[in-house]
Amino acid sequence: SSQIYNLDLSHNQLSGNLLGSLKFNLLASIDLSFNLLEGSLPLWTSVTNLYLRNNSFSGEITIKIFQE
Repeated sequence: SSQIYNLDLSHNQLSGNLLGSLKFNLLASIDLSFNLLEGSLPLWTSVTNLYLRNNSFSGEITIKIFQE
């Protein structure tokens, strides 16, 4: 749903790649820490807090992730 403002899916053993096509409106806080996620990080410009610790991401982090 595009109406999610706080999403906590931490500690769920989720695996696979994150989809860059997911869209979030306004301010969103997303916690995906302590899962089995991998691949590159998507660019979600409306997300203000993103927690990704303890996963298996790889690749470079684009400088655009810090731009509004």
